[in-house]
Amino acid sequence: MRDLLCNLEYLKETIDFKEKVIKEKNIKIEELKQDIQKNVQKYPLDNEQIIFNTRSSLFQIYTELIRAKYSLGRACADLEEDYLESLILLEYIGYKKVRYINFIWMVALGILLETDKENIDRLAKIADGEQVDDVLLDFLLYSYKIERKIKSTQFELKNPYAKSLEIIELGFRNKVVASTRLEKYIEKEWFQGHYSYGWKNSHKEPGYLGFWSFETAALAKILELDDSPLKANNHYPYDLAHYKKDIVFNIGPLKQVGKDEESLIEEDYPFGIETNRNLEQIIPKNYHQIVKQIINDYNNISSAEFWIKYNLKDIWFEEEEFVRDKNKKDLLGTLIVFALVNQGYILQLDYKEEVEDYLDEIPNDWHRQDVKLVRLEMDNDQDYYMYVPVTVQLKHLFEVKIINEI
Repeated sequence: MRDLLCNLEYLKETIDFKEKVIKEKNIKIEELKQDIQKNVQKYPLDNEQIIFNTRSSLFQIYTELIRAKYSLGRACADLEEDYLESLILLEYIGYKKVRYINFIWMVALGILLETDKENIDRLAKIADGEQVDDVLLDFLLYSYKIERKIKSTQFELKNPYAKSLEIIELGFRNKVVASTRLEKYIEKEWFQGHYSYGWKNSHKEPGYLGFWSFETAALAKILELDDSPLKANNHYPYDLAHYKKDIVFNIGPLKQVGKDEESLIEEDYPFGIETNRNLEQIIPKNYHQIVKQIINDYNNISSAEFWIKYNLKDIWFEEEEFVRDKNKKDLLGTLIVFALVNQGYILQLDYKEEVEDYLDEIPNDWHRQDVKLVRLEMDNDQDYYMYVPVTVQLKHLFEVKIINEI
């Protein structure tokens, strides 16, 4: 077994169960296709919509099946058929349905399995068709000599994926240093960067199948980095990284269009959070549009729509769970914090970790202003830190308490 945090018997039972469900759902899809040909409508929901929903469910099942098989210790070759089936489903349901993490995993898995170029090209077409703007995605696709129609300028999820840029850039100059940075990323940053998705204690809960950083292993494979120190890491898929060595990957500089984000001055960003001007004191201009949209959606769309739009299933596993919590208490500040963690502005740490060890990783987007460190007090076992101007006296970000650390 590769992930010793998993339950051996549960993994075996899960694999058997999911393979059975896959067969049942495929039969259901074929029956629905026949009903469409016969112009038969048996259910209140449209047949085509049921097929789409069933394929969406199947994609999730396949990705979980792949994780379960790999965690259990199955041969890497056993994942290839499941991967190709997942790809077919992904072409039907699209990027927006699966969102960033699942999509980047699919690209990375293709690289690790050294799938045919045409399969990676299918993923590129999905990304181009839905205007996915992500630098890491572009780099991974470029390894197969695929240049996108869109040249990305950002990381869709900054935390933790923007840190992968350091690994890539170091890989061009010094592979030894890049390998060390790779190790730090996996050991201290990658899993922690997903705490807001509820991953931290997931191994203690029913349903844990393991979490693997496929995209990091793909980077190591492409850049030919020494990943031997990570062989025993239960989030680094070492066996997959060394499964095949038949492809010579294309390595080229990252191609970014427009200004580098760090060089942007304040005037380049749309300014203002009109519904709550106080937030402008603690949220830099480059995040105003994101926060404004969250506030607007929180107040104007249904909880169910909000849960879907912001892909909250990794934090609230079920839509009903989110709706219930939102009805009980105000969650707007909490949701803004989670969004800014994903954007890389707020640093999220385990309560056992010392913030002093991570001060250089907290971004400072307050150009030419003196800043102080504050902690955001949330209703969980995580600590959240950000820099704000020293003059700020605000005590709350909606329901989230702001505590001065210095």
